[in-house]
Amino acid sequence: MNCELAKNYVDAYIKQTLPERIQEEFVRHVKECPQCFQELETYYIVDVTLNYFDNDKDDTYDIRGLLQNDLDKRLKKCQNKKLLIISLIVLVGIAVLFAVGVLL
Repeated sequence: MNCELAKNYVDAYIKQTLPERIQEEFVRHVKECPQCFQELETYYIVDVTLNYFDNDKDDTYDIRGLLQNDLDKRLKKCQNKKLLIISLIVLVGIAVLFAVGVLL
């Protein structure tokens, strides 16, 4: 993913509407690209701050830490989904081989 494309996805990431098929590539790019991370961080800070004031919380936030955790969480979710799909494909393959073996 290039920076121009990543910047187009920042708002969708913040609003949690970024399609899953794009999310992993976006997160990987942002974690490796300081300029895109800074762009995302700016929008993230605004979003967290607005939510903070809307909820009248007295908590303090490590906003950069929250963003890093969010990026890690979403990347792990993408990876887990891929692993689940691969596992299902393998199980179906084993079931087919078993069924063919029983029929022979």
